[in-house]
Amino acid sequence: MKSRFLLSLLLGSTLLLTSAEFANAKEWTINERQDQLMKDINEAQKKNDLTDKEAKKLRAHLADVARKEVKMRGKVSSGKLSDADKATLEADLNGVSVDIKKLALEKRVNLAKDKAKAEAEAKKKAEKAAEAKQKAAEKAAK
Repeated sequence: MKSRFLLSLLLGSTLLLTSAEFANAKEWTINERQDQLMKDINEAQKKNDLTDKEAKKLRAHLADVARKEVKMRGKVSSGKLSDADKATLEADLNGVSVDIKKLALEKRVNLAKDKAKAEAEAKKKAEKAAEAKQKAAEKAAK
């Protein structure tokens, strides 16, 4: 349920951003997208939005896409990708992009939950301490 909500939130915000930026959208090449996604992974890792393990896995996925591209280009003498090949690679890159954002968002949500839980526990502890202090004061007054 939580994952479905996060994914819906992520996709919804992506659609809003995409539609707003569509008029100014740049036509990215496969290689430009791979480079940008690598930068996104590195940046997210630096900000601790991704663990080393998550970043390594995403980099491996990008490397798989690059190998797939080389293989596709090698199948034709012109070295150009067909529209179907481009669509396949774009879908793979979209998957990497969504994974980066999903993992980073999950990390932020979990941190917020942990912070709220810690605050609730601290409040409960403070209330118990105040209660104990009040009982001690009442006992001393008797």
